[in-house]
Amino acid sequence: MFYILAKVICKVVINRSIFRMCAPGPFINKSGVIDVCTEWFWNPYYFFPTFHKSKAGDIMPFKALFIAHVPDADKQKHRSEICTDLYELYSVLVKNQSEALEVAREFHLDKQIDSILLCPGFTHAEIAELEKTCAGKVGVSVARGAGPGTRIAMEAMRRAGYPAFQKH
Repeated sequence: MFYILAKVICKVVINRSIFRMCAPGPFINKSGVIDVCTEWFWNPYYFFPTFHKSKAGDIMPFKALFIAHVPDADKQKHRSEICTDLYELYSVLVKNQSEALEVAREFHLDKQIDSILLCPGFTHAEIAELEKTCAGKVGVSVARGAGPGTRIAMEAMRRAGYPAFQKH
């Protein structure tokens, strides 16, 4: 029964071209023991059909951009990227909203990002501007904490000298 089920799953998976499969062949070896292809079980490509595929059939990683408002930032200098086969994370520090819009547009057009994550300092109006800049084709989220976490972060930013968090 397992053998028949495995063959049916193989056919469906291969025919839909969602996943790559390991070496074709039966799941029961010549000794009659179930032969599980370890690559099939442990490779995440087989379990997450949401990965993008290019027209050539290559898996395209999920691409995210983190943008943070920082008063002394230089958007060309203060940027980084961390990439694996499945995920690309870019981060850019910007001085103001106009720089944030430029960076979002740049990464949307040049890197085809899937998501933008914003620091808690962005207002609702600024978030709406960023969504409009990317023509609704990029998910925009804001990293906001619960009450105690927000207070802790605000105090740390005040200590660091952020103008917006200074007591007047």
